[in-house]
Amino acid sequence: MAIPDGLQSITFQLDLGIQKSIGNFDPANHTAEVHGSFNAWGEGITLSASATNANVYKGELVTDASGGAPIEYKFVINKAGALTWEGNVGPVRGFGNRVVNPGESDQVLPVVYFDNLSIDPGAGVSVNFRVNLAVQAGLGAFDPVGGSVTVAGPFNEWNPTATPLTNSPADPNVYTGVVSIKSAAGATIPFKFVLNGGTWENGDNRTFTLEAPSQTLPILYFNNQTGIGTLSIVPSGTEVQVSWTASIPVKLQSAASLSGPWLDLPNTDAVDSITVPATERARLFRLIGLQR
Repeated sequence: MAIPDGLQSITFQLDLGIQKSIGNFDPANHTAEVHGSFNAWGEGITLSASATNANVYKGELVTDASGGAPIEYKFVINKAGALTWEGNVGPVRGFGNRVVNPGESDQVLPVVYFDNLSIDPGAGVSVNFRVNLAVQAGLGAFDPVGGSVTVAGPFNEWNPTATPLTNSPADPNVYTGVVSIKSAAGATIPFKFVLNGGTWENGDNRTFTLEAPSQTLPILYFNNQTGIGTLSIVPSGTEVQVSWTASIPVKLQSAASLSGPWLDLPNTDAVDSITVPATERARLFRLIGLQR
């Protein structure tokens, strides 16, 4: 097709061979698209299979030949209306946007792989995700009896309920789960933990570098919250002054050892200090969030 004067064409090329082999792209039922800043990340341009290579899909964008701002874009697999973006659920997040600079002449971009996955990962890499929910339980944001925690990422199309974690026999506050990730070793994998089917962690995605043949990630805290307050214990003669600061409503508990039993100290839910007999100095103290 002849391009009118003042315009240029940019041809995108995407190799989906690996995505076919790992079951992420079915040419009979799915389509490949490119979405980008060229139309404010709206409806994408549908790509068509190359006449010379059935794994390569191509699409053309006609734009102003006067140059201008760089065009950001991502490839998308459209599964009957459900969009699988490279690396994440949309532009910018996770997998960085691709960029092309408009020029004065037509451009045919090099063939690239979806998610830059150019080697068939086979069965994938087994990754053990681990999250400590002790603080969330103390905050009242997580109920160990009826609550749930999952991990979401491009490996499950950012589904907030698809990959549940279970608590560890070694530590009931730590929830774990193994996921087989079909990406090449060295890939940067974004993820987040999700509570109760819909409460996502705040801020940017977490990331890690995939290491074959398997790996166990460090124990993380939901929202990186590792505590709910600080305690100060000051002996004074026959008494001990126990005071605290906390970011949420709390109460004070005491025990003779870490294994408990931990007992509530009365009337500590509405104050920030108490005085106890000096005989309590050998005991342990902790703050616990009030159930909301």
